Amino acid sequence: MRFTQTDGNTATTLPILQRKLARETRARQEAEFLLEKKTSELFSAHCRLEEELNRARDLATAIETSTDGVAFTDSDGVFRYMNTSHAEMFGYDVTELIGQSWSVLYSDDVLSVFNDVIMPTFFKEGAWRGEADGVTKSGQPLPQEISLTKLPTGGILCTTRDITERRRRENTARELAEKLRHAEQQSAVLTLTNSLTHDFNNLISAIAGYAHLLHTDSENMPKTKERAYRIQQATEKAADLVKSLEERGEDGLQECSILDLRAVVKECLDIAEAIKPIGVSISTDFPDFAFVYCNEMLLSRSILNIIKNAFEVIEPGTSIHLRIGRDSTSLPGQSSCAYHLGDQYNDHAWVLEIIDRGPGLHGSQLAEIFNPGFSTKSRLRNSGLGLFSLTRLADSQMAAVSVESQVGYGTLFRLGFPIIESQGPKSDPRQDIHSVDVRSDGYILVVDDDHLVGEMLAETLQSKGYPSVWVSEPSQALQRIRENPEAVSALITDYNMPQMNGVQLVKEVTPLLERKIPILICSGQPIPRRLPPSVDKTMRKPISIAELTDTLSALLPGMSKSTML
Repeated sequence: MRFTQTDGNTATTLPILQRKLARETRARQEAEFLLEKKTSELFSAHCRLEEELNRARDLATAIETSTDGVAFTDSDGVFRYMNTSHAEMFGYDVTELIGQSWSVLYSDDVLSVFNDVIMPTFFKEGAWRGEADGVTKSGQPLPQEISLTKLPTGGILCTTRDITERRRRENTARELAEKLRHAEQQSAVLTLTNSLTHDFNNLISAIAGYAHLLHTDSENMPKTKERAYRIQQATEKAADLVKSLEERGEDGLQECSILDLRAVVKECLDIAEAIKPIGVSISTDFPDFAFVYCNEMLLSRSILNIIKNAFEVIEPGTSIHLRIGRDSTSLPGQSSCAYHLGDQYNDHAWVLEIIDRGPGLHGSQLAEIFNPGFSTKSRLRNSGLGLFSLTRLADSQMAAVSVESQVGYGTLFRLGFPIIESQGPKSDPRQDIHSVDVRSDGYILVVDDDHLVGEMLAETLQSKGYPSVWVSEPSQALQRIRENPEAVSALITDYNMPQMNGVQLVKEVTPLLERKIPILICSGQPIPRRLPPSVDKTMRKPISIAELTDTLSALLPGMSKSTML
């Protein structure tokens, strides 16, 4: 009976224990799940904290190593933190400025601007950005670009950048722009001066020549002879006055020397760096050497003006390429157009090419860009005189000048320099007077588009016993020589003429002649230094009759002095 009773109690107690064990198991599992969950959350939080800590360390490193200055102030404007760059920018150690007010870094005048203008804007908008000049520990001004941001604590986050070098570049750019503007004004004045002196010299030449004739023909009329002499004196003074204007205007632009083209271009690029727009790149391709014979001032001015014009039309992200070589390149495509200034040499010693990737020019504009006053830019920004210096290079035959452009692609300027025989001192063969064998029954051909000067020269030569013929157009001279080249014993030609200039005429005439004849070129403006070897002498107007007759006597000793053909 006892066994039965015990067995009954056990049967009753066991389910209870089982249920209790199940509850405890579930509780333990839930506790383990919660523990695992919390552990996972704690691990994730630890990873995030570590990641934030790494970011904070990176940020602190970036701030500390930044070349820009970074500083924090409290709500009272007292420095609580700054990086080394900020302190060193002003010439201090960090420890010297921590605990100091930010105002110690600025002069009283600048602080007035901060109090009256900058800080009211800052407190209203919560930020400010601009430029202000600080003061270094040594008392020197420090141009800065400043950015201020209001912190939640009421303090200020300040970042600063030293813009001393940028200010220097801006000042250099302004000075260069002023110099270029002044040079353009000088070119405009020189253009006007050359135009006026050319016309005046022609008139003075005619007056002086006819006064000489009048003086010669008035041997038996003392008063008339005296008056003719006075006219001659007056024309000489007028000629001296015009000459002084020319010398003042020329400014040494006719003096040439052997130059290292690479060095000239590199110097121009150093200057142009000050005005180079942001985002524009410059590339170069230069040989080991490149010597040319040119005027350094005029060449530098021309190169700078081409580069300056390119800077003003190209967009950020585009480029300018400068190349020096023995050959010429061209723009790609079939739609490009070209224009040439002056004579184009078949063979060049060196070619300088300046290519920009700007918008390009239409063909109708190419001839106009060299004219004073023409500009594709705003009249308020530019006078359009910069490229006129290229006409001086071409007219003086220092360089062959051409421009090629393609709309939408860019523009190429090309300067070709004639071959130089050596790098030693150059002589001027035009001043070497030598006599030649001439026909005794030939005549002197005078070519001048000014009727007064041409008729005066022919008549003066006749009075001196030299048979002479005057024509007003180069085409007439060529026709006469083609018809009877043996009849021409000498050629006297003006340089500036509408159809072709005197040098071009000489180049056309030389192949038509079977013998060497004396050739003289006259001009009321400076004559190019580089002339064909067949030119024996150059003379400036107003022409000295005595110098002319002496020259002809030396060049034509065997010519009979008979009547004009």
